[in-house]
Amino acid sequence: MVVEKLASRDVTVGILGLGYVGTTLAAVLLKNGFKVVGCDINKSIVETLKHGCCHIKEKNLDHIFNKYKIDVTTDVDLTVRNSDIVIVTVQTPWFSSGPDLSYVINACKTISKNLSKRKLIIIESTLPIGTMRNVVLKILKSSGLNLGEFYLAYVPERILPGNALYEIEHNSRIIGVADEESGIVTKKFYSTFVKGKLYLTSFEIAEMVKLVENTYRYVNIALSNEIAILCKKLGLNSKEVIELANTHPRVNLLNPGPGVGGECLPKDTRFLLKVFEEMGIESKIIKASIMINESMPEYIAELIINSVPKGKISILGLAYKGNVADIRNSPSLKVIRKIKDHYNIYVHDPYIKINCNGIKVSDNLEEVLKDSNAIVILTDHDIYRYIDLNKISKLMKNKIIIDTRNIINKKLAESYGFKVLSV
Repeated sequence: MVVEKLASRDVTVGILGLGYVGTTLAAVLLKNGFKVVGCDINKSIVETLKHGCCHIKEKNLDHIFNKYKIDVTTDVDLTVRNSDIVIVTVQTPWFSSGPDLSYVINACKTISKNLSKRKLIIIESTLPIGTMRNVVLKILKSSGLNLGEFYLAYVPERILPGNALYEIEHNSRIIGVADEESGIVTKKFYSTFVKGKLYLTSFEIAEMVKLVENTYRYVNIALSNEIAILCKKLGLNSKEVIELANTHPRVNLLNPGPGVGGECLPKDTRFLLKVFEEMGIESKIIKASIMINESMPEYIAELIINSVPKGKISILGLAYKGNVADIRNSPSLKVIRKIKDHYNIYVHDPYIKINCNGIKVSDNLEEVLKDSNAIVILTDHDIYRYIDLNKISKLMKNKIIIDTRNIINKKLAESYGFKVLSV
């Protein structure tokens, strides 16, 4: 049995989907002594990993893939057949019509064709409520095997890009199951590499918890964005207001910004809103939060156009959050699209090495800033927190900083002649 082999790591773990979650999870499992087979239909990703390199920029990831061997393939059937444990980490994107479960469904159909007794199947992809029982389990049972003959669990990922490897090992995990044996086996597996607590519950509770976690953060940011807009009208420093409010032991406001990017928060919030609608319940707070967060790029664009003369403008940061090379749903891209007809735009990002969406990205900060009318900080990379304000003040044509992430020391910047506008 799988559970008896776990102590000696005498099991093979197949991971279907080598995106951010699958790749970082593979690295953690390799480091903890497991044999890992990574599978992705993207041939470029597979070839990159075969050569000991990694397509994901994350602390210590390259080191792990250089030190430990991962088998990688595009053959999903072979991966499932040769694995004792199969973990599905494929994407579940959101379209205007609703969630796209086709990647999960296709993965489960392939698993079903190759399913054998005592194999553990784990889904880590984010799912709408009811998907595990009504979709995943039904597909797997079409193999002719019943639950109990194979094991099945839903364990939604909990990682933060930029600190993913640490979080996989140290965060607590929710394990959703439909039978006791699956819970025992899954908990035993995760306990081999997770130092956080492991909580057993039902499929539906685990699905709901995942959506609630990210919706909470999304709604929290919306509140902070509205507070920031109000503070600007009142002439107050929103950063100081939020920091002081957070000294209360039961207050934890997140930072405002130019919008909410990334794959998880905007998508998972819509997943949960869809559930409300299907149940005939109007969620006013979620709808309002989506409206607020989606309006922020427009708000920032108007602030720029009303504050900066036409000519050259310097955008600092293309990634959706600090210290990562991820541009998925980045607010920076949305702001740039809204101001591109008004300015000659130069973009700097130390983590983005290629031009994307028609936007030229430079790694030469001085070139980006020289003779510029303004700096617009759209991503909170550490390099921008500690930028040499004295030096850049001598490069620029007009000394204007629009700091959408509240990371610049405003008083210091003003001492060098800058006009600083914050969110």
